[in-house]
Amino acid sequence: LDPEEAKIIFSNLVSHCGAFLDSVVAISTKKFMALTVKTMIAAMVSEKDARLNTDVGTKIAMVSAMREGLKKELKKAKTKTAKQLQEYMANKQERDAAAFQIIDVDGTGTIGKEEFLVAFTPGSKKSDEVM
Repeated sequence: LDPEEAKIIFSNLVSHCGAFLDSVVAISTKKFMALTVKTMIAAMVSEKDARLNTDVGTKIAMVSAMREGLKKELKKAKTKTAKQLQEYMANKQERDAAAFQIIDVDGTGTIGKEEFLVAFTPGSKKSDEVM
């Protein structure tokens, strides 16, 4: 791609990342919530932990409280993601240009396959810089 095409494609790509990241946060949080509740219930059933050796009503209340706490955390995460997206959109051109420069390591004005893959591999140092 020539530099102008690369910038257009990059701009369109990052424009859609917000919704994608919002979905990833929601799915990851829900899976974490389900696993946490499942683990807690399993621990309560086995009652190996003396602290969990309580009546059924107390156990249900504990699980409900945990679910509510996790739901609040999901809501906070969604709010944070929405705020970040709003801030990005308010300064889209500047943010796109800054991110493009971080990714365009060789300074060619375009993004090569390796540069792209490194920048968009979740958890990589480069990905963290871009985001």
